[in-house]
Amino acid sequence: MILLSILRLLARGWPESWHFQISRAPSVVRLLVACVLLVSRVIPPTVARRIPLVSNGISLLSSLETLHRTEPFVPPVRDLPHQLNTCNLRRRSFDEIVVGSGPGGAISAYLSSLSGREVLLIEEGRDLSPHPHHSLAQLATDFRSGGQEMIFALPPIPYAQGQVLGGSSEINSGLYHRLPNSRLPTWLANAQIDDTVWSKAEVEVESLIGVYSQDEDSLGVYRNSPMKAAARAMGWTCQQIPRWRKYSGSNFEHRGMFASLLANPPAGLGILSQHRVHKLVSKTDSNCVIIRGPSCEHELLANRVTVSGGTVETPRLLVRSGILTHRQLSFGFHAMSRVLATFDSEVNDLHDIDPHQAWTKDYHSKFGVSVSTLGFLRATERTLGVKDPVSARNALVFYASSAMDLNGKFLKFGNQIYPAYGFSSLEKTRINQSTFSLIEGLQASGARNIYRKAEGASLSTVHIFGSLPLGKSLLDNIGTLSPIGYPSIRVCDASIFPTAPLVNPQGPLMHLAYALTQRWLEDAD
Repeated sequence: MILLSILRLLARGWPESWHFQISRAPSVVRLLVACVLLVSRVIPPTVARRIPLVSNGISLLSSLETLHRTEPFVPPVRDLPHQLNTCNLRRRSFDEIVVGSGPGGAISAYLSSLSGREVLLIEEGRDLSPHPHHSLAQLATDFRSGGQEMIFALPPIPYAQGQVLGGSSEINSGLYHRLPNSRLPTWLANAQIDDTVWSKAEVEVESLIGVYSQDEDSLGVYRNSPMKAAARAMGWTCQQIPRWRKYSGSNFEHRGMFASLLANPPAGLGILSQHRVHKLVSKTDSNCVIIRGPSCEHELLANRVTVSGGTVETPRLLVRSGILTHRQLSFGFHAMSRVLATFDSEVNDLHDIDPHQAWTKDYHSKFGVSVSTLGFLRATERTLGVKDPVSARNALVFYASSAMDLNGKFLKFGNQIYPAYGFSSLEKTRINQSTFSLIEGLQASGARNIYRKAEGASLSTVHIFGSLPLGKSLLDNIGTLSPIGYPSIRVCDASIFPTAPLVNPQGPLMHLAYALTQRWLEDAD
């Protein structure tokens, strides 16, 4: 409470909704924000700009403040999720408990319940809010910590995780990928999966969720995508990426995990939302799962537990439970550097994302379009130091994505762990090369102006993975913690990726979850 009061004092005049959103950030992030604001108030701006942490911090905070001024959002009277008086649990013992309802958890729970087992799926978030996709209101209500999370690095790397029923599948743009062939041999070897098993998993998943490509009517202004033009000019591989959407002209139905698998669950699948799994206690004949709701706490029993909280939240639960230490963990991510480009023609419909993406011939770099709604467009202008607002419908935010190796670490502050990353000189070179390749492609596509950060790259990520990779000493080839003495607890989310997927990870995660869950079920029979 004292820290929030200090933040209000240091950020006087900033929108009330900004204060609400920052209040939802992790305490260590709020402390860092307060330090950055304090330093910026007491030392001259010319000096502050020479301090990387302060200059990058001010840039990020200013862009968020711009987003709040551009896209007004009235904070709810009560914090989210809304309060429940009781969780109405009628039973306390299950064959399996699955923690987290994103792609890994939803696939696991669905398949386990179809096999005749009594399964409980526990989700910390609530149902998806009615706010528009890619809006400030959705960011503040449907993302963990209001979207205010970061990898501790120089520069700091903002990232975001969904916290709703269905996980991040409900709040992304629905782009669907298969794992690139260049990555497939390593994944299959580390998971000891046969080619035919993997191919079957891809087909079955695509049937479950419904994968559709957009037709010309639904593409609108993106029929003449600058990304396509850049790829042609540079000789890149370019694709219109299918989506988990069912199209009818320009209208569509989003097909995240909720609509695909959880809206009408099998008879043996129970779903409990707005409850957090606080701790796991492994016993001789079962596992005790301690959960906390808004006004309750319960102990549940399960023969087996699947943890699918995500690359950061899964390690936090396992460390909190005393099963792992933070020093045993690692992670990688797709580093996404952003630029803003303007064109003579309209290229932006201001509500959806251009589904065209491109790759260099060696697949070391991927290029695409970021969220470019008006609010996020103005926020990006602030981050990049653009002084005069651009014409929104003639502008898009583009990204160049480079895969970072699994060299990230977790730092422990108090009882919580946080991801941290130190860039190697080779990785910095890789990021800069990808960024300049993107700029060259956009110039060749006819961009009138291209804006980038004056010093370094404007980095963010939405793809973190590999905190507990398959093929290493902590997991067996099903994803269980059997090597360290916990055969009835397994991990099934992007934590177990053995390498960077080089694409949106949700498709490859579902395929991996499908194949490993089938083996997990066979192992129990």
